[in-house]
Amino acid sequence: MKLPGLVPDEFEWNEFAGQYSWAIVVVADASRLPGLAKARDAVASLPVLVHPNHYLHCTLRALGPAGAADEATLEAIASTIAQTSRWTAQVRGIKAFPTAIWADPDPDTDHKLMALVDSLLAPIGSLPESPQRASTVPHITIAYSEGTVGSGVVNEALGPLRDLEVGEFEIFEAVLAELHMNTPYPRWTIRRHFPFGA
Repeated sequence: MKLPGLVPDEFEWNEFAGQYSWAIVVVADASRLPGLAKARDAVASLPVLVHPNHYLHCTLRALGPAGAADEATLEAIASTIAQTSRWTAQVRGIKAFPTAIWADPDPDTDHKLMALVDSLLAPIGSLPESPQRASTVPHITIAYSEGTVGSGVVNEALGPLRDLEVGEFEIFEAVLAELHMNTPYPRWTIRRHFPFGA
């Protein structure tokens, strides 16, 4: 499941040959994140692959190798979602991992997103241990490096954007979706929608 053309990382998903599960938030309307344009301009001269709008998502938690969810589990998740109200996520600041440049949901948004994931995963029960699960920081990746980008170069490019008001996006449904990673930026295949109650 390696992303073509991207630098490999130390985490298990990048070496896993089968289906792998993540809890993510798809950014359905990138126009509500106007600060992305400034971030993309800032990294345009760096050796990075910039994510297109259709691929933007907020990574929340690695769940590990995927298994088929039974209908009872999906109905339990649907019931939880039906009691959840839609809300607006705020994004502020541009930061960097060694191989990625990302936009940072604000602390209140982080807390709400992770609480939502915990409530949705409750019907599934315990998950196998995953070294990445404990280290995942909620983030919206803007670009991946094709090689090692020196921290000094990144800091110079991103320094003025550390507190940038990136924008906001609405959290209004959960979905069961698939990505087939045989191209760098595939489209999401939505298998099931779980709309919020109000």
